[in-house]
Amino acid sequence: MGQKVSPTGFRLGITEDWRSRWYAGKDYAATLENDIAIRKFLDARLARASVSKVEIERAGDKIKVAITTARPGVVIGKKGAEIDALRKDLEKVANGPVSIDVIEVKRPELDAELIAQSVAEQLEGRVAFRRAMRKAVQSAMAAEGLESAEVTDNGVDDSGNTYQAGTVATDNGTYNWRVSVIELSEVYDISGLPNTAYFVGIRFSA
Repeated sequence: MGQKVSPTGFRLGITEDWRSRWYAGKDYAATLENDIAIRKFLDARLARASVSKVEIERAGDKIKVAITTARPGVVIGKKGAEIDALRKDLEKVANGPVSIDVIEVKRPELDAELIAQSVAEQLEGRVAFRRAMRKAVQSAMAAEGLESAEVTDNGVDDSGNTYQAGTVATDNGTYNWRVSVIELSEVYDISGLPNTAYFVGIRFSA
């Protein structure tokens, strides 16, 4: 039986930081529910903004939300109109004052979440999954400045098709892995895709 470990939790304090940073005593459950509500709201509101991750930090009654996105202009809007409206709506969800920081993703080709979103959109558009995945791997390697290598299909297992290029060294926790899981809006009967129709994007760099 395989050992399953959360790739983010495994690297907390090494190469990864907590996505939510706050302390709560008896109010822990309510605070956690509020965090989940904030994330669900932003996922729906910024569905087309290419959001990589959302970080939430709490200090007393103040809530700071950092949105990392490849399209900051979509989040901010013309003359900041969109982000002002977003802040007001988010304060209703968070039940308190909220400040929003927008962080731009400089190289979206190397961001696992954005790669997964891109491939998921292509699959929903009926693009051949082998073509979409090979292109994602090749684009990531080109953006990293690595020499082109043959993208190999490691075959089908319980998680679907696995694609790899080059050599992946044994991980000791200091390598920077990013793993993303995207649920397709519609389930298609595509050979090679897992039954749950999830796509997992993984990015590796030394």
